[in-house]
Amino acid sequence: MSGKKAEEKRLAALWAQVTEPELRAAQEYINWCRTQLGLPHWIIYVGDNGPCPDDAYADCEVNPTRYMAKVRLCRRWLDIGATAQANALLHECLHVSHHQLTEVIRCEVRNTLPRKAQAAFNVIECRSDLEAERMVDQLATALTDSLGAVKVWKRIRRANGLKP
Repeated sequence: MSGKKAEEKRLAALWAQVTEPELRAAQEYINWCRTQLGLPHWIIYVGDNGPCPDDAYADCEVNPTRYMAKVRLCRRWLDIGATAQANALLHECLHVSHHQLTEVIRCEVRNTLPRKAQAAFNVIECRSDLEAERMVDQLATALTDSLGAVKVWKRIRRANGLKP
């Protein structure tokens, strides 16, 4: 079996081990993050329709008109460790908080530009997305440390019968 096929099989097996208690623990921690970030009016939930793309630990699909967001975990979720898990979920909740900021550039600015300027706008949008991602990464790291998020995540995992 080729290396790529073997890795694909390993990731599929790992995803199969993401159990209901794992998803429940992630939901409880997201609820805690939501409170810490002042987002009580948002419904942020762990999606159950499969993993996110393999290039991320988690991703988030935000619907600002309904104040809802779906977070998906990656297939290697069980491999990344408690600190990375806590940081990834907090990171996705920060995307909810800052979603409108990135959407201003993505939607509002795009719609005001003449068609000939779209190529230039695509460069600006790509750069803006990159910088927003860096900002959220930095905030998540700082907040994970200052809020004691890893301890909270490990406590929630233990309460759900999981290894911290």
